[in-house]
Amino acid sequence: AAQAVVIPNNVLMFTGGTNPALTELNGDGPTLLWQPVAADDLQGRVLAQLMAEALGADSTVNVAVRNDAYGTGLGDIFRQAWEAGGGTIGQYITINPDQPTFDTEAQQLASGEPAGWLIIDFCPQFGTLAGPLTRTGAWDPARTFGGDTLYNCGDQVPEGSTLGMRTVQANASSGSSFPDYQELFETEGAPNIDFQAFTAEAFDSVFISFLAAVAAQSNDPVAISEQVVAVTNPPGDAYTFLEIDQAVQALLAGEDIHFNGATGPLLFNDQGRVTA
Repeated sequence: AAQAVVIPNNVLMFTGGTNPALTELNGDGPTLLWQPVAADDLQGRVLAQLMAEALGADSTVNVAVRNDAYGTGLGDIFRQAWEAGGGTIGQYITINPDQPTFDTEAQQLASGEPAGWLIIDFCPQFGTLAGPLTRTGAWDPARTFGGDTLYNCGDQVPEGSTLGMRTVQANASSGSSFPDYQELFETEGAPNIDFQAFTAEAFDSVFISFLAAVAAQSNDPVAISEQVVAVTNPPGDAYTFLEIDQAVQALLAGEDIHFNGATGPLLFNDQGRVTA
């Protein structure tokens, strides 16, 4: 979508995608693709840190990643961070999500008596892998970590419920106005839709692009994009979505602003990445 539509046609776009390579698609031209969610290079380093604290920084771990951009991208970043910290990767296997069974992969993953494991997958496929892993008799869920897409697998597929396994979860609720956003969602939103914190990233993106348009005094996507960094970074008084009228008046008066989203202070860089 970025290469075929967004970039060639100068479309301003905010993506919930987490692959660090996404914003590299902007190339040398204007930054049109913005990433308001922390990318997987952060998650990979956090996983390495947490596993080092639990298992020892110089330990050997076995890793399984799903064979797609999410799995291989996050796996590569973890491997770099783990080895840079003094750790060793024993088995590093790639799992094709459409396989009917994973017995061979489970045997590989359980081999070598590692200190622990990292599994990067989605819940349905992990449910299919968990059974063969358990049957090896050599796998310990309590020494196993998972990426963010394995959070609460037991709620999605019964066979994905694994006692003792730990996963990370992204947190998009650090902004001072997050409680107000949640109240707005639960009050005005459809009653049959449960609130999810990550929707704050999309909520913020609307206000960011609007304020950037006011700052640019233009409806041209390139001109708007050129103001995204300015309205989401110091200097300037801080405003939340509750003070959007005041933020607009400040911009029209030629003043700097720093929009603070429901997800936090944002701090976009010129490459399109949120850094707060």
